[in-house]
Amino acid sequence: MSRFPVLVAALVLGLWAAPALAAGPAYVLILDATAGMGRLETAKPALSAVVRDLPDNAQAALYLYPKPTAEACLPVQELAPLGPLDKPAFLRAIAGLRPPDGRPPRSLDLEAATRTILSVRVPVTAVLLSTGLETCDGDACGVASMLKALGVPFTLKVIGYQVTPNQAAQLQCMADSTGGVFETAANASDLTQALRRAFQVHTLQVQLQRQGRALDGRVEVAPAGTGKPLAGMRTGPTGLAAFSLPPGTYDVTALDPASPGEQRITFFGVVLEPGKAARRTAEFSGAEVRVSVTRNGKPCEALVELKALDRSGLTIQVRGGVPAATLHAMPGIYDLRVRDPADPARPPCLVPGVAVRGGRVNELAAALDDARLAVRASRQGLPCDAQVEIFAPDQAAPVASGRSGAENPVAYALPPGVYEVRVTDPQSRKSARLTKVPAQAGQTAFVDALLD
Repeated sequence: MSRFPVLVAALVLGLWAAPALAAGPAYVLILDATAGMGRLETAKPALSAVVRDLPDNAQAALYLYPKPTAEACLPVQELAPLGPLDKPAFLRAIAGLRPPDGRPPRSLDLEAATRTILSVRVPVTAVLLSTGLETCDGDACGVASMLKALGVPFTLKVIGYQVTPNQAAQLQCMADSTGGVFETAANASDLTQALRRAFQVHTLQVQLQRQGRALDGRVEVAPAGTGKPLAGMRTGPTGLAAFSLPPGTYDVTALDPASPGEQRITFFGVVLEPGKAARRTAEFSGAEVRVSVTRNGKPCEALVELKALDRSGLTIQVRGGVPAATLHAMPGIYDLRVRDPADPARPPCLVPGVAVRGGRVNELAAALDDARLAVRASRQGLPCDAQVEIFAPDQAAPVASGRSGAENPVAYALPPGVYEVRVTDPQSRKSARLTKVPAQAGQTAFVDALLD
């Protein structure tokens, strides 16, 4: 029998005989250097990056079977026995991979390895990184089929790194025979992603649920403050979305497409640290909140947002208002923000410190009323009809313009804010400039412009 099937049989059959105990995930990484150490040398950075991101409570083992010599197959080497993952030691073992130097290698004691695994008693994910499988005249695919026929609950993750089509076919057979997965990697970038998938290394996990049950929705991740998603996925019936992202700060949005107004929950400022996985749960149940939105006394559509004041970064968003926007939130204290979807630059209506209580329908109201600004222009003490231009801060083009009116000044509807007003006499071309003119929601501000 070849070296690899011997190793797999010992590991898997030992696990099969032992009941699983609650523990962290366990991994067996098997490095195949039968094509020489050159390719494994180029794989070291990818291997090291993935090991750094493994869960802190993981258990792991590292095995190597070297390139056969002209005389014989070299024995499988145990570089790190299965046990609690010591990341610095594991990384040193990877960095220390060297071609044979002529000294007898330290071989694997299969019986001792099996005893170790039996003492750990956890299911193991076995990952074979192959650079060109040489089985020393054994039938690796046949042994894998035998294990499956015995009913051994074993799944093998196989990665072919820069392998030939013939080698890939053999590796594919091994994976298929165990219900496992095989994929190829042509370069270091492909290899990093393949290893992450094989080890299921996810730096961010988001669980969607409603009343504690998994919810099929969508999750999008964007660099913090950009609003531009760089990753997204549908969760499926498990309600779980998992991402492999580099360290950084992200905004994570969970969407329930089946809810009225497509309710979404956003976690702002989620920090991903090296070697640690961040987890968030988006709960789409809780107390019912109804927000009625009006503009100038009439119901209107709006973007409604509840931001938790508990430093969690949690924000719940929904679109609605006609009728009332309905969303669900866990009891707590929130800031209510209402925005005009047709005018993103318009300042939101803010209702601070809103209490959401459980066991009841929470009725809230917000108004996106316009402010109004009217100019009373005069020339030599008499009202006159002048040209009016109203500017928002730091904008070259006016947000409103027209005639002022004479005896009956025209009131211009504007978003609440502070404006600059330029008034020009069409006859004399004289002008007056008024700065820092406040306009408040639901009120009409009158300003005087003297054009003498």
